[in-house]
Amino acid sequence: MIYELTYLITPEMTDEEAEKFHNQILEKVKELEGTVKKISSPQRRELSYPIEKQNAAYLSSLDFKEGKIREIEKELEKEEKIIRYLLLKKKEVVEEEKPEKEEKPKREIKKSKKVKLKEIDDKIEEIL
Repeated sequence: MIYELTYLITPEMTDEEAEKFHNQILEKVKELEGTVKKISSPQRRELSYPIEKQNAAYLSSLDFKEGKIREIEKELEKEEKIIRYLLLKKKEVVEEEKPEKEEKPKREIKKSKKVKLKEIDDKIEEIL
């Protein structure tokens, strides 16, 4: 099972400090038997609404496989620098070879015979 961890770090630190903190979180995930698959480094963002009286935060995320999920969550809750986090289960996508689509034979479009306006008028007169 693959998990996605997204979290907001307090904006009271510099970019370098946020990067170091992000690396600490990575190490904790690895210590708790998680295999990191994808990493997104922290980026400072303005928040749509205040969270814990903060209007900005560093947003970071990572995807990892397996690991002790309960222990990872406990570690995240202990961290005072994390103002909010979200841990999601993702479906594991297995790439399969797709068979090539067979080309459907193109339908022939029958061209209609062009009819002159005089012929149409004659037919209408005939019917009436």
